[in-house]
Amino acid sequence: MEQVPDRCSSAAGGGFIKRSAVPNIVTKRTPIVGILVVKKMAPFFDLKGKFFVKRKGFLVPGNVVVAYLQQNNF
Repeated sequence: MEQVPDRCSSAAGGGFIKRSAVPNIVTKRTPIVGILVVKKMAPFFDLKGKFFVKRKGFLVPGNVVVAYLQQNNF
């Protein structure tokens, strides 16, 4: 890519200058279930003992979530 599209920034923030990327060093790998994009408002849940309890917070459409673990339908 020669330049970042309008209304975007690089993953490191700021602008984009060709051949000026800062290399990243992987120090730990974590297996994930998936990367998901929220389609409609979704509440957060906490696992309390054997039960999931809805929290006050929520995700909105367009939020991106990295899922590390899936239990039941959560």
